[in-house]
Amino acid sequence: MHLLLRIILCLSMSVLPSYLMAATYDGSVPFLCALGTVLECTKNSECQRRTAEEINLPYFVRINTQQKIISLVDETGSITPIERVEHLDGRLLLQGGEVGKGWSFVITEATGNMSGAIVEDTGSFVIFGACTTP
Repeated sequence: MHLLLRIILCLSMSVLPSYLMAATYDGSVPFLCALGTVLECTKNSECQRRTAEEINLPYFVRINTQQKIISLVDETGSITPIERVEHLDGRLLLQGGEVGKGWSFVITEATGNMSGAIVEDTGSFVIFGACTTP
């Protein structure tokens, strides 16, 4: 009986790490991102720390690269199309634009750490956050 228990334990230990490693942020499954630090920078080179709420962004967004959409987790539920998805050096790159603004986000596939920018002619927003799979 002890031998069977040891075999099961060894098998589960060898399978568990590969299962945990599979939970990457490569876009193969949808995930949720929390927007943390936001910097608002004007064209005269002044930057100020803001909250997502202060610049009319929700604190959370859902990213679905299979459907090529980012949906806001707020009362509007607005959807933004992702125009470009690329994998580069262990990072997921997302880009798009609308209403005269361009945006780009980089998500580290191994950790879910995220940074991004929303850019327009009068200034830009730099955003840092983290993602998780639901």
